[in-house]
Amino acid sequence: SSNNNGGDVVSLHWDFGDPTSGIYNYSTEENPVHTYANPGYYTVSLVAVNFNGCSDTAIKQIYINPAPVAEFASSPGCVGSPTYFWADTTIIDINAIASYSWNFGDGSTGSERNVQHTYASAGTYNVVLTITDTAGCSGSVTHIITVTRPPVALFYAGSNNCVGQAVSFIDLSYCPAGYVTQWFWDFGDGTTQTVNFPNSPNTTHTYTQAGYYLVTLTVTNNNGCSNSFSRLVHTSDTPVANFLYSGNCQSAPVHFTDITQASGSQSVIGWLWNFGDPTSGIYNVSILQNPTHTYAAAGNYTVRMVIFTNSGCSDTAFRTITINPSPFVEFTAQSTCEDNPVQFVPGTGMNLNAIASWNWQFGDGAS
Repeated sequence: SSNNNGGDVVSLHWDFGDPTSGIYNYSTEENPVHTYANPGYYTVSLVAVNFNGCSDTAIKQIYINPAPVAEFASSPGCVGSPTYFWADTTIIDINAIASYSWNFGDGSTGSERNVQHTYASAGTYNVVLTITDTAGCSGSVTHIITVTRPPVALFYAGSNNCVGQAVSFIDLSYCPAGYVTQWFWDFGDGTTQTVNFPNSPNTTHTYTQAGYYLVTLTVTNNNGCSNSFSRLVHTSDTPVANFLYSGNCQSAPVHFTDITQASGSQSVIGWLWNFGDPTSGIYNVSILQNPTHTYAAAGNYTVRMVIFTNSGCSDTAFRTITINPSPFVEFTAQSTCEDNPVQFVPGTGMNLNAIASWNWQFGDGAS
């Protein structure tokens, strides 16, 4: 306003055209500020009065744009892991937004539409998103984010492991807050296993090739926080147990020879034999590398040899052997006179066609 050479302006009277604001609809300040609670058109009037009592009125219609509605969603808050924040595009007109301002409640800020932030300590944080549209209008929303300590992933794995034999994995994980709801095993050979609470997380896995495998366990608690732990697991080739035997006669020793070949740095350090002859009592088993066993009766016997290596691997070999009966022996002497030849004749009950050799002992040192 100007005095227009009519004397100084001594008072101003504003009417913001917003009767719902009550006494705040009026002002006598030179340059007042008014906040409109609702968008729309408003008729603002200004009356200027000079010291001579003359007055003039200016009237203008203004338009108040609606404030943008701010909203966002977030992922679980876990200490040491990123918490993700997304501005809610179902409420916000993305094309009308000029800027985003995040306050994560711990002194850190962000300015992208979708952001991530890692909290260093557990607790609750007031996260504020303020958006400003292309008209210069702003809107804010505040959500309380709870940040918890993540679970601690840990497991034990068998140290002496063999190809083709199950490796045991024992879960040792624990939760500073909440409880574990899921265990995800990655065995390092392209296979995985997921176990959900309340099932037992302990498991086994069988490797088909020797080598080193990086096994990873990822645990997730009821707050959605996750943590992982990895360790190398080594598997050795399992030697193939094998043996030979010699002798197959009743009441004669049968000799067994271990011919197992261990691979790599492994060596066979233990044996357990079962001769398949339970009637022999304690003599039915042996822990020698190359034992002998005498079968009292003819027949077929299944012999088992289990070998153990210094890597904890084991293998078993089976073989069925046939024990032949001892030949029937009988003879008669046709003369018993001193200085006369004595004729020894095999008994009629002997199978002469099956005899391969003869060995006579005459009792006087001659044979």
